[in-house]
Amino acid sequence: MEKHEQINIVLGSALLFTIITSICSLPSRLSTVILTSGGLIGGINSFIKNNILWLIVVVIIILLLIVYIKKSNDTSYLHLLQNENIRLTTGVLVIIDGLVNLSSILPIYFTTIQSSYKVSHYVSDGMQALTTKILTIDIITVVIILFQICLGISLVKSYKKR
Repeated sequence: MEKHEQINIVLGSALLFTIITSICSLPSRLSTVILTSGGLIGGINSFIKNNILWLIVVVIIILLLIVYIKKSNDTSYLHLLQNENIRLTTGVLVIIDGLVNLSSILPIYFTTIQSSYKVSHYVSDGMQALTTKILTIDIITVVIILFQICLGISLVKSYKKR
């Protein structure tokens, strides 16, 4: 494998990984819009305030990778999904990222569920509604991470089938 091809595999894998993980992390970041009591505008302002740096960095990384890939490669971006090495590398990285995320948030979520159950008898209806929102967002986040892991597995399996 020549050096140019290796660089394209690394950059293609980085681009695909960044896109997949950013899309999968976006819904949990949007939870600030749901949790904010200031309405939709307040939620959007809170989202921007809390996630602007993440959003800027992700967009810059994606744009830089696209520009560099376009300069070094005359083929379309569809080749990223057709290249077996890119699919395998991205799939493994997506699986690892999903497992690491899952292992770090599950203990927190279990503690939240236990605490919510214990204090549910002693809090007001407003607090119970907030707790329900938080638990719903936690469940959605876990489902998205499981989807991310399944997507990584499907990328790896498509490599093994060939």
